[in-house]
Amino acid sequence: VVLISKSLQKHADPKQSAQLTIQNLMKSVEESLLTEAPYKNIEHLQSKISVDQQNPTGLRKDHSFDWQKNESTIETPSEPQVSLSSAHNTFHWAGYEWISSTLQNSAPGPNNYDSNNVWVDADNKLHLIIRYSNITGRWTCAELGTKVKFGFGTFRWYLEGAIDKFDPNVVLGLFTYGGVDYINEIDIELTKWGAPSSKAPNLWYTVYPSTLGIDPERSNKGTPIQGPYTTHQFTWTSSYVALQSQYGFINSSTENITYLYETPATFASAVPYTSAPLCMNLWLMLGRPPMNGKEVEVIIHDFKYTKEY
Repeated sequence: VVLISKSLQKHADPKQSAQLTIQNLMKSVEESLLTEAPYKNIEHLQSKISVDQQNPTGLRKDHSFDWQKNESTIETPSEPQVSLSSAHNTFHWAGYEWISSTLQNSAPGPNNYDSNNVWVDADNKLHLIIRYSNITGRWTCAELGTKVKFGFGTFRWYLEGAIDKFDPNVVLGLFTYGGVDYINEIDIELTKWGAPSSKAPNLWYTVYPSTLGIDPERSNKGTPIQGPYTTHQFTWTSSYVALQSQYGFINSSTENITYLYETPATFASAVPYTSAPLCMNLWLMLGRPPMNGKEVEVIIHDFKYTKEY
């Protein structure tokens, strides 16, 4: 993928330059995918990864988790558990049962996922890592999801990691996902989507609608982080979704806010309402190695879910 530097010179505004850089990148990515194995067949390409035309910076991810379809109304974590195909490691953390996967050439990416890249240490902190195997000569990523579904409420993560210094190819996702792309999903994604510019947006919020045919709500920002500790949360209600990120480990929703976004009133009727498992993943865009060749680790000190009654 080649970024066109000439276009950057035409824009004095660094934010516009960064946005244009990403758009050029995504156009090149889309073109290169059609000529690179294993995506020479366009139908195979579409089944594994696609570029959302409404979001030139957002690679669509057909998640590796294969959740059983459930059309019931909003459920709480006490509802029947959901089974996973390709499940390899089950563990308890932050009050819930989680499953991590070992998968080869799987979306998002495609990447190789190793269940050993997810673990809980002696202090009950959750670790996710992207690392290189000298044995296989491949990079492996991390992903996990809950065995239960969640409904309306507040979801909060306490994160340790230099997220503003992530390699451009690294993506950290914190999200709900019910098994069908483009609907009933709420995403916080920390990534530059491959853009090397220091001004590129690195914090992305997306709320997909309850049904197809409606544009998702999105917002993004390039933000430096004051130290390695951040808090990220979204509040999901029947009429809106509010997403935010904060410096430090914060229990209040009003302190140290670095970014805040709420879906508009016009989106109220499209807000997701179907309960879904909660997922996290740390992966490489298009399966490309980190540009700096270094492993990446994120530590999640805690996760809290507060149900809306």
